Amino acid sequence: MKTSFKTIALALALISTGAFAKTNENSPESTTFSTGVYTTSEGNLHVNVKKTASASASVVILNPQGTPLVREGIARKETDASFLFHLNDLKDGKYQLVVASKGKKEIKEFTVQSSKTITERKLTLD
Repeated sequence: MKTSFKTIALALALISTGAFAKTNENSPESTTFSTGVYTTSEGNLHVNVKKTASASASVVILNPQGTPLVREGIARKETDASFLFHLNDLKDGKYQLVVASKGKKEIKEFTVQSSKTITERKLTLD
């Protein structure tokens, strides 16, 4: 089971990286980083950032009102960074993940939604 979960997580990370990477060498609007984002079954958010230029970067999670909840920085000399965010304590709602460097931003929206637990009761007579 662990092997298949890791495979699925890796596949999602690779798919996310391709979806987020907006680099085009011929375009002056290309970003200097690529990101991979995936979630776990425990409700955590993994963010991987790979920088291609020597510039600082930041990873920010914004609440539904646009207020930063957490901000992580990536030093100018770092080329790869990974972050794990535990989202279990967040209230239901739409949030944003913002990765920014050199004035360029990639914004990914995600929704936190609690599932309703159905209590099952069993009655036995002795």
